[in-house]
Amino acid sequence: MPTEITKAFKCDHCGKIYARKYNCVNHEAHCKKNPKNMHPCWQCAHLRKTTRTDDAENGWERIEKMGFLCAKKGIEMYSYRAEGKYFFHDITADAERMPTKCEDEETATGPPIWDSPDGVIEY
Repeated sequence: MPTEITKAFKCDHCGKIYARKYNCVNHEAHCKKNPKNMHPCWQCAHLRKTTRTDDAENGWERIEKMGFLCAKKGIEMYSYRAEGKYFFHDITADAERMPTKCEDEETATGPPIWDSPDGVIEY
């Protein structure tokens, strides 16, 4: 049986193939191998994981949201993954996107501090 050959679109960063250009462009913006999405913060000793509890719009449900804090700069930060369609509501107004280069970066020795139980800051 003859097979129809169609145009395909390929991610410039990871090589994933898409049938629609829109889907490929959307993927490239959030691709893990995109240099714009490689944050040195993940290996930094200053990164802290934060949690906060918000009231849902219905007034009776409590929602716990996770975030990140640069302890050196005192800035709330978010990863490129939070820019996706499912996480945009977790970004606070004063949060900044994690940088791709940072002059204050200090590589953590052992497991990252933000991954330890005492690295959690509740507010």
